Amino acid sequence: MIKKKEKKIDLKNQADSLCYQCERQLSELEDKIEIDSKNKINDKITQLRNAVTEDNYPLIRSLYSDLQSLITDFGKKSYSERSESTSKDSDKTTIDADFSETN
Repeated sequence: MIKKKEKKIDLKNQADSLCYQCERQLSELEDKIEIDSKNKINDKITQLRNAVTEDNYPLIRSLYSDLQSLITDFGKKSYSERSESTSKDSDKTTIDADFSETN
């Protein structure tokens, strides 16, 4: 009985933590996220917080997985866009040169 209650508390804490992390990530990358993606993530955050408030554990598990997938996909997309941008910028500043030592 106690372990079951602990698992439920842990699940709620993990859900709260995920919501907070997602909100923080959205605010940090706000100018780089499409409005549709932002709305989907915010909607899942709201749904997950409501499920936590209602102690709906099956729904918490489901929404937790959904939100985790959304934010992971967003992170991958954001990272690849930053990598492409960085590589384009580095290509502009590359200088080829030959040198030789003289004594």
